[in-house]
Amino acid sequence: MYMIEWAADSRRIEAGIGGTVTLAEAKTMVSDLLAALDAHPDCQELVVDRSRIRRFEFGALAAIEALEEELSQRPIARITTVVGEETEAVELIGKHLQGVLEGREQVVVAGEAA
Repeated sequence: MYMIEWAADSRRIEAGIGGTVTLAEAKTMVSDLLAALDAHPDCQELVVDRSRIRRFEFGALAAIEALEEELSQRPIARITTVVGEETEAVELIGKHLQGVLEGREQVVVAGEAA
């Protein structure tokens, strides 16, 4: 299950996905999120909450990782990814180190201050 929401006052898109993520669901979320970004070119911040994901079915993680790569090429001032565990945060920071060092991307563990 996923949700995508536009907050016009803060020019932010918030997206969340959880449960068992199927490939079809991941592809649909990716498509809908990219469409939301295209519909709101003034988006300054994107928050993607992955902290409620229990597991990925075959191929679903690859679709989410492709989304992350696509997002890093978009002109968004700040991209925040919320994860459920510290080990996942460390892994994502390593994958997106350049963006983290530039201040464009951040990874936070759910429940910790962003």
